[in-house]
Amino acid sequence: RTGDLSARTGMTYSNEELSQIGKAFDEMADTLHERQKSIDSALETLQEQSVTDSLTRLNNRRFLYEILPREIVRAKRSGTTIGVIMLDLDDFKRINDTHGHEAGDMALRWVGITLRKAVRGSDVVCRYGGEEFCVALPDASPEIAQSKAEEIRLALEQLNFQYCGRALMITASFGVATYP
Repeated sequence: RTGDLSARTGMTYSNEELSQIGKAFDEMADTLHERQKSIDSALETLQEQSVTDSLTRLNNRRFLYEILPREIVRAKRSGTTIGVIMLDLDDFKRINDTHGHEAGDMALRWVGITLRKAVRGSDVVCRYGGEEFCVALPDASPEIAQSKAEEIRLALEQLNFQYCGRALMITASFGVATYP
């Protein structure tokens, strides 16, 4: 009655009619319990997919729109700061046009890996869309956010990205903001 799918009759099964009903109830409860576990797993997978960029495995814009307002409220409440870095890969269309979309996809994955390596575990890295990325830095002053942007810029510039034996340069344009 309460939705507890682990409830069972506890009956010993025999050929008696009531025992058969109890057995059928227990089997039905087992089936429903397994089905519920499958549904819960599917919902967890869908939630993960809804906030993750499938190409880079970074968080996506939707996740950013969920987390950033909460982080701003947290910073306001605790009297701390939050830094935000937006970056847009320079001339990314050239990579796709010259080398193909597979090269562009690989470049985006490399950028994602580079960004993940450059930040703390508490920071949030998102693929904002296309060739745009966003990094949210809780508890980062304007100076720290600016310094982190420069660190990322240098890491991307020094990235030794090769596609079909040809080196591809990746540079980006940055914007940095902090709250408050």
